[in-house]
This record gives sequence, structure tokens and C-alpha cells, in this order.
Amino acid sequence: MGDMCIHMFDTARWMLDLGWPNRISSEGGIYVQKGGKSNIPDTQTAVFEYNDLNCVWQHRSWGTPPDPDSKTTMSNVRRIITTQQSPHEQLEKTVLNHLDNAWQKPIADHTLKTFEAAQSWLSKRSGDLILDSCCGDGESTRWLARNNPEAVIIGLDKSETRLNKNNNTGLTDNYCLVHADVNDFWRLAINAAWQPKKHCLLFPNPYPKPSQLNNRWYGSPAFPALVDLGGNLEVRTNWDIYITEFARALLIVGKHPIVTRYHPEPCVTAFERKYHNDGQELWRLNCRLS
Repeated sequence: MGDMCIHMFDTARWMLDLGWPNRISSEGGIYVQKGGKSNIPDTQTAVFEYNDLNCVWQHRSWGTPPDPDSKTTMSNVRRIITTQQSPHEQLEKTVLNHLDNAWQKPIADHTLKTFEAAQSWLSKRSGDLILDSCCGDGESTRWLARNNPEAVIIGLDKSETRLNKNNNTGLTDNYCLVHADVNDFWRLAINAAWQPKKHCLLFPNPYPKPSQLNNRWYGSPAFPALVDLGGNLEVRTNWDIYITEFARALLIVGKHPIVTRYHPEPCVTAFERKYHNDGQELWRLNCRLS
């Protein structure tokens, strides 16, 4: 097989903490470009077999995409690849540990100043508060603002690069986008007695490796702050295990989440649009926290 497959597969092994496969099989050959000088296959499928999953490499160097104008192709649609096939066995222990040990991480000066600016902006407006955490480029924040004109919406994201991709299409006066450490911002909002009516976490990074449980919101030290902040929580994802674990974590703290599979009408984030167009199952959790 060509070296492209091996380099890509090394990246997958590194991301998933995979060792050597139990078995490798491959089929293909030079079926189309027979007049070329290349000695690698123009068509190939290779399977790397592990106990809990198979990694499949599919390759062809000829032809055109079925839909050349499509913006959603196999190369840019993310599917969850993980060795974790059921809820994490350390979930309950992790959640209880964070509940018993208050997070002592100092809050960065940048986030303190950002929160003060957001507080000032909020004080000049009236209406129910909606938080859109991990909002990316703010598409979902703008959608919330248009569909809740009597409310005030604050979109939060730690990436200034993503926020700078924001375009002002459909700009309204009832929302703002904030560059801040989301974990610290939540704690400041609690100290300031903010009471959001709704809190959205739409397609957060699922951190699918089993070793990354502490990076998932419900497995992180920030989870108690998320719960204490209150409001009606809505979480969306394309990974059923993520939504199941989130629900179990909320049950541990005495909440009553509702999980459903849904079809977006309309899609309100780029991730939601890509996953929906790719035919992936989408999951939603709703839970009243206060």
C-alpha cells in the first residue's frame, strides 16, 4: 500500500491510543490508470482490525465526486471514532470527586475584564438571559437572538479565531459574542447571581478517547458550576455515548434530563449542518437545572 495510508493511520493510532492491529487485510490494484508510471494502487481498501473496532482506509486516485458542487464530502464530515463503546466506567467516581472538591483554579485577568464588559452590556438591557456556551463563530447565538427578540443572548467561546469568523448577517441588538475561558466565566456568572433562563451547549467537543473523560463537560471540574448556574440546559451532539453520559451525570446530581433523537429544523451550527447532511443520528438533552 502507498505511504499516504500509513501516515494517516499513524495519526489515527496516535489519537485513539491504539497499538498494533491484530490483523491487516487489503485489496485493490491499478485498475484504471494503467498507462501511468505509478507503482501504487489507484484503487484500494485496507482494514486494520482491533478487538473493539476496525479502521478502514479507502483510496482511489481517479474519477470525480458524485456531487462535485457539494460542500459536504467524506473528507470534511467528522464521525466519532473511539475505542469506547459504552458509558465510561469511571463516570460516577469522576462526577462525585468534582462535587466533593471545589475547583480552586485562579481566574485569569483577561476573563475578569471580559466578564466586567459583559456585565456592563447586560445591565443596559432587559429580558430573559440565554447563554450559548462554546458558540464557535456565533451562528447559533444569532439564531437564538432572532428567535427570542425579547431575550438577551450571550455567546461564549474560548477561541478568538472562531469568534472572528462571525459575520453580522441578521445582526440584532439583543446579543453579544464574548471571548473568554468558559469555565471561569461560569464561575463569575454564579458569583454575580446571574440566572439564565436557558443554557445551550450545542455540539461541544466530545473528546472521544476514553482517557479524555475529564475533558468532557460532565467529567470536568467545571461540571458543578454548570449545574449551579441553573436554567434550562440544552445539549446537542452526534455521539450517543456522550449524551448518555451527560444524562447519567445529571442524574447523579439529582436532576431529571430528557434525551431524544431529533431532526434539526433548521440547522443552527456548522457542525449540526454537516452531521445532518451526512445522515448521522443527532441527539438532544434537555434538563431543568433550576
